[in-house]
Amino acid sequence: MRQPARSRQSSAGKRQVILRVAREEFASHGFAATRVETLARKARVNKALLYYYFGSKLGLYKHIIHDGVDRFAARMREVAEAPATAEEKLARWVEALATHLTDEPTLPLMMLRELADGGSHLDAETLRELTIFVPLLRSLIEQGQHEGVLAT
Repeated sequence: MRQPARSRQSSAGKRQVILRVAREEFASHGFAATRVETLARKARVNKALLYYYFGSKLGLYKHIIHDGVDRFAARMREVAEAPATAEEKLARWVEALATHLTDEPTLPLMMLRELADGGSHLDAETLRELTIFVPLLRSLIEQGQHEGVLAT
């Protein structure tokens, strides 16, 4: 039986609140120090709903990291692969980087904490997505060298 539209929207809204609260808590306190009880209380949901959506605290954390890295990679890929001169792309790259860090200030904090923890909570798919930045930037630099904008 289908739920009424208001109930479905409410569920989607609760999920978004959980994600927002979790991003803030993980960025402020790190994975180990963040408690599911605190997340549930601040999101105004019960722990069972959090587990229903994400399976575990680690599942929630991995979802947030992967989603953030995926959005960041997509933004930077769009800049690097756009039909433009290297000079334009470099300016857009810096602008896109600044915009992303402004739009999603919790991601760099979470990534720095994760780095300090040795990357132990990152899954293989997220690690693969992180490797996209090196070839994108290399391609941009090579284009700049070819166009004579960057020294070889």
